[in-house]
Amino acid sequence: MTTRPDGSAPAGGRGFPASPGPETRPPGIRRTLRRGARRRCPHCGRGALFVRWITLHERCRVCGLQYLRNQGDTWLYWIVMDRIPIAVGLVLIVFFGLHTPTWPQALLFFAAMAVPLVATMPQRQGIAVALNYLSRVYFPDPSDDLPRAEPPGEEPGPARGSASSPPPTAPPERPADPR
Repeated sequence: MTTRPDGSAPAGGRGFPASPGPETRPPGIRRTLRRGARRRCPHCGRGALFVRWITLHERCRVCGLQYLRNQGDTWLYWIVMDRIPIAVGLVLIVFFGLHTPTWPQALLFFAAMAVPLVATMPQRQGIAVALNYLSRVYFPDPSDDLPRAEPPGEEPGPARGSASSPPPTAPPERPADPR
């Protein structure tokens, strides 16, 4: 066991290093996925993911995270988030023998499958970007330039000292009452 010069054990005890500090602590999975579903940067939760409906920004404007290190990084996560719901519909049709006796019912079933898939496309792509970010954090590549982790317990909000948050000012003084 490693001891300090004063004879005490290190913070990790039994020769282990101390618990990781805020710079090395990986982000929470739920919080990161929630940020992706809200179409926000999975790292800081403040920057927008998309320029338009599903056109991805290259980087976060707040923390500088490069969303896709290599083009096509999210293909696996996109397949999971996109193709599995379609496969569920096909399973309902083929495996369970769901059949529609009339064409309006078939059209209604198609619309019931297609409309939610199209409407939730940005959220699903945001979750795919968040899953890709988590894989980059938990399985790091030394050449990947990830921003530093945020301190624990800090909630996303305007960055301190940024142009969006003016410095605190004292309330204006009232003139003395002449009475």
